[in-house]
Amino acid sequence: MTKKQSSVWYIAATHYLTGVLVPKIIGTFILIPVFILLNSILNIKGSLVGEIEEGVIIILVAFFGAWYGSRYVNSHYIIKNAARVVEIAMVYCLAINVVVWHILYVITDVMKHNETNYFDFGKSFIYGLLISAIFYFGSKKYIKNDVDSGNVV
Repeated sequence: MTKKQSSVWYIAATHYLTGVLVPKIIGTFILIPVFILLNSILNIKGSLVGEIEEGVIIILVAFFGAWYGSRYVNSHYIIKNAARVVEIAMVYCLAINVVVWHILYVITDVMKHNETNYFDFGKSFIYGLLISAIFYFGSKKYIKNDVDSGNVV
């Protein structure tokens, strides 16, 4: 397959979209029904079990996303500076996962005239940081500089 020459910010944005947003959405729709089914089969009830399952889902999806996004950009783009791609992708990841989602969280609580649940807010914030950390270290491990820039489009 021929690889495309693109700017670093574009490759980083593609990596973020394919490595965080898409797996997060798809993983949620696949893994949550699996855990609901397991809970009903095993007759497990309790909020601690739910919190543990939510953490497991987040970690699995984050690992898969970092791997998949890295594999995608490695196979489709010529990467001359992998470290810079990872840095910019992390800016997107932190800005969107940690800042934007939490601003939206507070806004929706205010619009619903609810008090902000600070436990859920804090848990979501920590999960955002966890996803970002896994994404960073996975990206750093899997995104590689191209040594052969033959097949350029």
